[in-house]
Amino acid sequence: MSMQPVFQQAGDLLLHLLNEALVPAVLNHEDCIRITYPHAEQDYQIGIFLYDIEEIRPYGTPLPVRISETQRQGASLNISLHFLVYANRSMAFQSMTAQDEIILMEAVVRALHNNEPVVLEGQKLSIRLECLTRQEKTSLWQSFGSGLQPAIYLVMEPIVIPSTRLEQVIPVQSFHLKTPKKVDGPL
Repeated sequence: MSMQPVFQQAGDLLLHLLNEALVPAVLNHEDCIRITYPHAEQDYQIGIFLYDIEEIRPYGTPLPVRISETQRQGASLNISLHFLVYANRSMAFQSMTAQDEIILMEAVVRALHNNEPVVLEGQKLSIRLECLTRQEKTSLWQSFGSGLQPAIYLVMEPIVIPSTRLEQVIPVQSFHLKTPKKVDGPL
């Protein structure tokens, strides 16, 4: 049962994937891509921001897992992480041009489109583009105090969060069933 911070590992995995694809082909160094929030006062060119977390329940409520004859572990949670990847328009000295932003966004899309499946703690993860409506995108950017900006919206799933709850199970050692005798004829 892993107690590592899996959300952080998932973000680092996405960061590593983008660094592998974009440095040095499009960006000069790894510090150009950061896990941060929009309008952070930092010098970076591409920001990765976790903006939503949802539980995945494709088959209803998950069930506990028996780990031995006398113990079971609570059900794991399956989570989807929603990331926003954007170009940092507020770089120092206004060094991000509209053309730079277009090039960076295309490079990110290509990197995500061409990536191999990623694995986190033995679990294959899907990283896919998320289709938000223009209104959803506008609302999201307004929540940052900003107007709509070109960005890539991603979903990474399933992130498995194992339960730490362990329950003792008393195994059944014998079973006796007593039934009334069958009566022939009308009662």
